[in-house]
Order: sequence, then C-alpha cells, then structure tokens
Amino acid sequence: MRSSLRNKLLITFLILVVVVGAGTLFAIERTLADDLVSSLDARMSKQGAAVANWLGMAGHVDRLAPRLAAVTGTRITIVGADGLIQGDSSEQATVGRPIGDAYEVARARRGEVGRAIRQLRTDEPPQYLVAVPADLGRVIRLAVPLGDVLDTRARMRNRLLVGFGFGFLGCLLLSFIFIRAITRPLQSMTNTAERLARGDYDVPTPQRAVDSGGELGVLARAMMRMAGEVKAKVNDLTQQRDLLEGVFAGLVEGVVVVDRSGKIVLVNDAAKPMLLSSSSLPSQLEPLVERALAGEQGDDELELSARNVRCSARPLGDQGAILVLYDVTRMRALEAVRREFLSNAAHELRTPITSISGYAETLLGGPVDAETSKEFLQTIHRNAGRIAGLVNDLVLLDTLGARSSAVGERVAVSLSQVIGDAARTAK
Repeated sequence: MRSSLRNKLLITFLILVVVVGAGTLFAIERTLADDLVSSLDARMSKQGAAVANWLGMAGHVDRLAPRLAAVTGTRITIVGADGLIQGDSSEQATVGRPIGDAYEVARARRGEVGRAIRQLRTDEPPQYLVAVPADLGRVIRLAVPLGDVLDTRARMRNRLLVGFGFGFLGCLLLSFIFIRAITRPLQSMTNTAERLARGDYDVPTPQRAVDSGGELGVLARAMMRMAGEVKAKVNDLTQQRDLLEGVFAGLVEGVVVVDRSGKIVLVNDAAKPMLLSSSSLPSQLEPLVERALAGEQGDDELELSARNVRCSARPLGDQGAILVLYDVTRMRALEAVRREFLSNAAHELRTPITSISGYAETLLGGPVDAETSKEFLQTIHRNAGRIAGLVNDLVLLDTLGARSSAVGERVAVSLSQVIGDAARTAK
C-alpha cells in the first residue's frame, strides 16, 4: 500500500511530464519548422529580388544563371515574358523550352511572390520553389531541394528529443526525490496507524512526520494525542466491562438478554441450569419475550428444567429484551413444609387443650373426691407442660441457629410413662 502510493504518485507525475513535454516539444518543433521555412522563404525572396536587379544590368542570361546559383546556393531558372526558359543553372538543355504550367510562375507574373512545393523532375526529390517578378516581364525562380529543409528539420527535432530526454531524466530524479520526501513521513504515520488499529497504543511518535513540519507534523501530533485519549478510553471501558462481567456472572438470579429476533446474545451462569440450551429459549418463555419485545412488561411463574422459576421480562428498546429468572423451587418447598408444620402444630396443640378444658370443666362441675381431683390436676399440669414444650419448640424453630444446640441435648425417655400419660389423657 505504501509503495503503491509512491509508485502511483511517481507514475502520475511522469505521465504529466511526458504529456506536457511531448505537447511542448511538438509545439516547439512545429514553430521552429515554420520559422525555418519562413526564414528560407524570406532568404530566397530576397535572393530572387537581388537576382532580378542584377539581370537588369547584365546580359547573357543563360551564362549568368549558373554563377548566380553558385552564389545563392539555389537552382535558378529565368523565364522570359514569352514563357520560355532563358536560363537554368542546373539544366542548360531546357533553355528555350516553355516553362509549362507552373503555379509559382503564374503568381509571379501577376506581380506577387509565388511559392510551391513539387518535383521539377520525376527522378528528383520535391523542391521548394520561390518565384519573383523581374523587369521585362521576366520571372526569377529559385529552387531548393526540400530534402535539405527536411534534414535540417530532422536534426533540429533530434536535438530537441535529446534535450527532452535529459530533461525527462532530470524530472524523473527530482520527482523521485520530491515524492520520497512526501511519502516517507506518510509511511511512518501509516505504520503508526496500523499498530494503533491492532490495539498497540504504546507506539512511538512518527518522528519523520513530526520533523517534516507543516500539515504532516500537525497531523502526526494530533494522531498521537488521539492515540493517548483512545488508550485511556479503552482502559476505562475495559475496566467497566470487567466489572460488569464480574457482577453479571456473580448474580444469584439468572439473567438472559435476547435480540429483536429472540436469539440469546447474553446469559449468565445462574441462568444456564434453567435453560435447555444456551443458544435458544424454552418455548415457555416465548410469550414473555414477545411481550417484552412489544414494549410491555411480563411476569409469570413457570416450570423450567424441573424447577419452579419466577420470570420477569423487560424491554431494552432497540437492543431487544432482558429476562430475569428467580429459582423459587426451594422457597416453594419451604412453604409446603411450613404449611404441613402449622397443620401438625395445630393438631398437637388441640389435643392437650381439649384435655385441659375437659378436666377443668369436670372439676368445676361438682364435688370430686380428693384422689380423683389430684389425678385431674396432675393431668391438667402435664398437658400444660406439654403445651409449654410445644411453644418452646416453635420459638426454637423460629431461630434456626438454636436448632443444632437443641437437637444436641439428648435425654432418656421412659416409654412406659409416655404410654401411661397418653392413655390417661385419652380417657
């Protein structure tokens, strides 16, 4: 990724240099070529005018043409007013022949400077022709092989290409240095960002980015400050998460959190024994969950996994719903024991009270001999003691801590006396 960024910048910069350089090179080459042709045209036009002036003062045109051609470095053709060639510096045999259909000559006869590019012979390269009017209706035509112009243009183009190549290499070197100076701080910041993304907040400061100054330095310092703040926040969140996990796992009540689809997303250890599976809810809980997901509160007591469970469902908004499960199996068993105990205690109290009431009514009803009265009083006393013992046992059972000491005190019991007392009480 880092090298890709550098390569992309380098390639983009080089493409820009090549496009701009090629366009500039093409424009310069065309401009120089046009300037070259314009310069050649101007020179040939001046030379043609000079030759025309010279002809006005000299004779023997056919002999003069080769000499003037040697001076001007061009091929000179002198055309008379009758259209016949009066002199030619390259082909003396054409003297006296008609010039034929020549555009540049026709322009010169109209008093203008005629120009054309064409072949004078089929076995010759194209020529650049300039024709100027002269005295006595003559026309002076100068010709230069176009190959000379093209060769000069090619040499100029090659020099431009060589210069462009050296300039391109220089731009390549400078762009590499420039892009490297930009990407190295970015690379150090990228390394730091990758380590931060992996959760390593104890990373060193990207010194290259800081030393580079400017926006990159400001960005590097801001990133390190942000890393410190993120580290502090993460530590706080981690501590809070650990605390909540400890509290959640330590709850005696079972807690189950479900999402909007009814799928279990969180369950503590206390709730697992009450559920058939830690990934799906029992069918008995689905009505409560549906009510909670609808925004209502639900409470019910159900039987889950052979346990009596008090269930409370509460909505959690967009997060789903929460179920709190209370295992009340032991409580219900204790309530049953309590009811049975109260029934037995009532029965045990009713028997001696009935006996006391009966004997007391007998004593109050009429005279009783001394022996019978004594026996009745002893029975009343014994049943009163029995009632007092039952009351003491009830008080003792109310304080569970005293149960062990009471059970630990064992004494011998006379069964004959117990049976006798029961028989006398039943009379």
